[in-house]
Amino acid sequence: MRYFIITGMGRTGTHWLAQMLSQHPDVYCPHEPFSFWSWPAAFDKWKKVGEGKAFVGMSNSYARCFIPEIENAIHPDWVFLWRHPFDLLQSIVSRKEGIKNIDNFLRSLAMDVFGQLECVLHQADRMNIKLQHFYFDEYTTTPGFSTVTDYLGIPWETWPEPVEPTNVSSAERRARTNHLEWKSNTRSYIVDVVVQLPKVRAVYDRFIDAWMI
Repeated sequence: MRYFIITGMGRTGTHWLAQMLSQHPDVYCPHEPFSFWSWPAAFDKWKKVGEGKAFVGMSNSYARCFIPEIENAIHPDWVFLWRHPFDLLQSIVSRKEGIKNIDNFLRSLAMDVFGQLECVLHQADRMNIKLQHFYFDEYTTTPGFSTVTDYLGIPWETWPEPVEPTNVSSAERRARTNHLEWKSNTRSYIVDVVVQLPKVRAVYDRFIDAWMI
């Protein structure tokens, strides 16, 4: 049995990836099967339910807060999902309603997102853990998805016909969100607000310098 944990910041595709991997007959990979605040009882139940499968995993963005505990318990393969931070912020904002001051909301959200990112990488460094990184724009394509399965050792020859996961489309989500008009300049607007925050910019430059703003 091989354990793996899919984690990352919120809105990086953890749910989508769990749905895709769960289509394989040898894989047990629920999305957020339990609350980490019920550790360790629920964690042990998750392992027991997965017995009989060659690959037992889960996707949970909150797993990033429990890296030492999980590593000490099962030594899993870590699948850490990345997404360009400004795309991530736009995705989060698009799901919110009733935001009165979008500038203040973005500043607060950016501090939280980048603070979490810095904490995750610090934990991994402290535990000497390799977090295998997969980028949102890459692993959501067929070639990119195969890099995830290759890393986990999931055989392609036993893969069934792929089924498209059922998620609410971005168009439907935007149609339900009328507090902000998403135009072509939205990304530029987010960049203008966020990069003015020194701490955010410092974390951005340190860990994501390969991405163009």
